[in-house]
Amino acid sequence: QGWIGALLIPYANRIKNGTYVLNGKRYFLERNEDRGHFGKGALQGYLYKKQMQVIGTHADESEASLTLAYDFDGTDKGYPFLLHVQVRYTLSKLGLNITTTARNLMTNGQPVPFYNGWHSYFKVSDISRASIEFDRCSSWNHINVTNSSNVYSDLIPTGITSLWTRFNGNTTVGGTNEYPTYYDDEFKAIASTSRCPIIETRIRDEASGLTTILWQDEMYRFVQV
Repeated sequence: QGWIGALLIPYANRIKNGTYVLNGKRYFLERNEDRGHFGKGALQGYLYKKQMQVIGTHADESEASLTLAYDFDGTDKGYPFLLHVQVRYTLSKLGLNITTTARNLMTNGQPVPFYNGWHSYFKVSDISRASIEFDRCSSWNHINVTNSSNVYSDLIPTGITSLWTRFNGNTTVGGTNEYPTYYDDEFKAIASTSRCPIIETRIRDEASGLTTILWQDEMYRFVQV
């Protein structure tokens, strides 16, 4: 439900009509989202329905880790590529660290399309009273989608972005606890990786006073809310 906690591999978010072109060849992914008259699309990759293998565990007084792996064998619809993926979870006093490693296993020099995300969820007492603060190291752009709507749309980016200043930690999500303001929106940090190699997003639970920090390294420059 809601892809809670899912790792989105070998692609995240949506592919319009489940169709893409690589090296002049057209591929057709499984279209697993139906948005009515806005069309169907491919959503959140294939790993969510796979069974990964445990390939490593570790625990001592300072940390515990678990490493999982999966090999895409080329049989998934629209993804005839060989790809090895490893995900390492490490829990320590610094928090939870998730490291993803991907390796192209094609032997003919064929490039492999790949990107990933993590559908992280953070529990708060009252979503409407919670606040979100994007990293102040960078300015942020909102990724505009078809119809300029996060509901009445195919939610595919138009290629146009606009400056976003709302998630500054000073305002709450809004709405009510039962019906908080609805977001299904993507944002991009526009600062260079040399200036802001690590991006931190803070989610403050105003009711309890607790703050959760989501941090991303230089490979991940987007945040979905």
